[in-house]
Amino acid sequence: MRSNTLKLLVLAMAGTMALSPVCAASSPTTRNTIPATVDNRQEDWIVPRGNGRLNIGGIQVESQYEQMAPGFVTTVVRADKNNMATKKLNEACGAQKVSDAADGHKTIAEFGPYKIRSYKEGVNYWDGFGVQTLTFYFGMRYEGKTVVVTQIHKDGTVTSEKHVVQKGVITIHPTDMGTFSFRIIE
Repeated sequence: MRSNTLKLLVLAMAGTMALSPVCAASSPTTRNTIPATVDNRQEDWIVPRGNGRLNIGGIQVESQYEQMAPGFVTTVVRADKNNMATKKLNEACGAQKVSDAADGHKTIAEFGPYKIRSYKEGVNYWDGFGVQTLTFYFGMRYEGKTVVVTQIHKDGTVTSEKHVVQKGVITIHPTDMGTFSFRIIE
C-alpha cells in the first residue's frame, strides 16, 4: 500500500535528535507514516532517552534503549483509525472483548491504538534492532488489574499477551514493531 503522506526523517547524532521532513515513497524499510493530525514536534512523539517519558493519550511511555542496537530511536503516535492495520487490530480487540466477557471479565479502560516504530538514521526498522523494552505508566488506580496488550505485526498477524499492573506500570519487550492497543480488564 503506497502513501503520499509526509514522512519524517529522524536523525540520531551524538545523543541528540533532529528532525527533517522528507517525502519518501514506500519501500520495505520505510513503511511508517505519521498521521496528519499529529504535531510533528519531536517532543510530541519521540520516546526520550534517559529518564524522560512521552505523554500520549492518557498514559506515559518510557523506553530503555540499552538493549537496542546503537543509534535507534522509538516513536509512538496515535494510529490513524482509517488505516487497514488499525481496523484489523480493532476487530481483533472487539472479538477479545466478547471472549473476555464470556469468561466473566469486564473492560474498564482502553488506550490506543498506537503505532510504535523504531528508526535509525531516518529508516524505519520493523525488527532487527534488538529487544525493545517499553514501560507504560497507567497509574495506581489500575494496580493489580490485567492489561491485555494486542499487537498487529507487519505480516498482519495479531497477537495478545496479558500483564498485571504493578506499581502503576507494565513493561513489554517486543522484538518487532507494529500497532498496539491496551485494554484493562477486571
